[in-house]
Amino acid sequence: MSNSWPLVPTHDGSWINRMIQYMLTPRRRRRVLFALWLVLIFCVLAGSLDPHVRMPGFYESDKFIHASAYFALAMLPSIFFKEGRSRLLAMLAMITLGGSIEIAQRFVPGRDASLLDFAANCLGVAAGLSAGLVLAHLLTRFDRGQAAQRSSIASHR
Repeated sequence: MSNSWPLVPTHDGSWINRMIQYMLTPRRRRRVLFALWLVLIFCVLAGSLDPHVRMPGFYESDKFIHASAYFALAMLPSIFFKEGRSRLLAMLAMITLGGSIEIAQRFVPGRDASLLDFAANCLGVAAGLSAGLVLAHLLTRFDRGQAAQRSSIASHR
């Protein structure tokens, strides 16, 4: 049996470290974040257009929930997309999604469109993009350090 798969124990017990390195590869991370983004988009759509879902009674917390949801919707693609153009298109898509949902809510019984909700969505997108770019930079530095460590270990064998 080959030791290339991460869960095969080795004589020094380093299979846990190899499993963590296996799961944290940049490609796998991008795939997981992309899948999580798609699930989150579905959840926002379902929650926003379902007439039976009620937001909390506090006016301010409703805006906080909007901003938080769109923060996550913007942060994830700003991490997993590498190019600035792709990131920009994802941000425009999230703003368009927020606006489209607000328009669609006019036609859903028990829901109403709100310009302030849309503003909270846009604020969340801006904050999520900023946070995502910082995280993307930190992850790039981490990945470079991991690659340098792996090459150093390989050269000593």
